[in-house]
Amino acid sequence: MELGLGLIIGLALVYAAANLLVGAHERLNRAKCAANLRAIGMACIMYANGQPGSEFPDSFQTLLKYENLTPEIFVCPSDQHTTASSGLSADSLSYVYLGNGLTETTASTKIIAYDRLGSHGKDGINVLYGDATVQWVKMADALRLIHRRWTPATKPE
Repeated sequence: MELGLGLIIGLALVYAAANLLVGAHERLNRAKCAANLRAIGMACIMYANGQPGSEFPDSFQTLLKYENLTPEIFVCPSDQHTTASSGLSADSLSYVYLGNGLTETTASTKIIAYDRLGSHGKDGINVLYGDATVQWVKMADALRLIHRRWTPATKPE
């Protein structure tokens, strides 16, 4: 009886430890993802600084061509279905770009990129604004945010 109880307790502890490790790994991936988006945001600002009218790039492909970025920066570490490639096809991008047509002035409060839905499961997504800030947004709020393209004054808390 005691051996059975000890085995059950041991298995419960192993299960709990495994869940903690998985949660820590996902939090690390979220942080790496946010860093990727922040780097993309900074590259968009640098690109805009060199353009007439301070226009943001029309696509991630343009950004990759003219700024010092690698294809890996466009892949979220939590995205199991995407691998980096130099051509940046739709299959090699974890992020959705919305910066086309924006300028550095008009983009500062607008969403310019975000995680593809599902990259971090059903928890939420990272969202990049034109001033290169990144915010984690819960999925329920993310769907509304993307639909409305909220400005920081109306970002969910």
